[in-house]
Amino acid sequence: MDKTLIYKFFADFIYEKTGIVYLEKDYYRLDSRLKALCNFCKVSTPEDAMKLFKNGVSRSVQSFFLDLATNNETYFFRDNRPFDAFSKLLERVLADNPSRKINVWSCACSTGQEPYSLVIKALEVSSVLLPSRFQIFASDISLEALEKAKNGIYQKLEVSRGMPEEMLKKYFQQKNETQWQVKDKLKQYIQFGEFNLFKDAFISDSYDIIFCRNVLIYQNSENKSEILSNIFRSLKKGGILFLGNGESLIGTGHQMRKECIDGAFYYLNERDEKAA
Repeated sequence: MDKTLIYKFFADFIYEKTGIVYLEKDYYRLDSRLKALCNFCKVSTPEDAMKLFKNGVSRSVQSFFLDLATNNETYFFRDNRPFDAFSKLLERVLADNPSRKINVWSCACSTGQEPYSLVIKALEVSSVLLPSRFQIFASDISLEALEKAKNGIYQKLEVSRGMPEEMLKKYFQQKNETQWQVKDKLKQYIQFGEFNLFKDAFISDSYDIIFCRNVLIYQNSENKSEILSNIFRSLKKGGILFLGNGESLIGTGHQMRKECIDGAFYYLNERDEKAA
């Protein structure tokens, strides 16, 4: 069988489930993923794996392949500036209303570094924050990534990427020579859950701040616009959206006021001029 047809089958499957686009010029990126899938399914060739998928495979097999297809590259305080901006925005909110409840969504949390970084920043702003007043919903499409995020156990190399030493000692405990574990005082602020931005139902007017970073770059224009529409509806009046470096609203048909704090850009939901 023509290998291109096999690539197209799995590229279409990924798109149908996640909205992530693999163009023909990107098919080579499927090679290692299909090899891992063959090993997992105990078949000899990608064509055999395709036949299995056509006949119907279990949710665990689908999840395994989608985990392979998604990019879970992340690290603590990635790009720094959005997290510094988050701290300053939080300071403003607490200065205006110290008892206000704040809901945050990390909507592609991968293995957990982003939401844990946000909690650390929040606690550094106000160590008296209570779980009932500050909560993060951290979601991802990858069940494997979510499981690691929930466990909060990271290799030495992972915590060395972006995590300052003083914060590592303050918010982590060393399990052994190669592993560090997030302390429970961070976990209590986070609810982890599976969520597919491409397919699942969004809850309106729920979040004060949403981090959707380095997600939209994998979507086509139509899907990007639809996801953003749903995200905007999930923001409260005056809510704030952080996108990844290189991501913007250009070409999506959406308009929100773009603002900046010390080089970090974010978008403001202007349904309420009294923004946080």
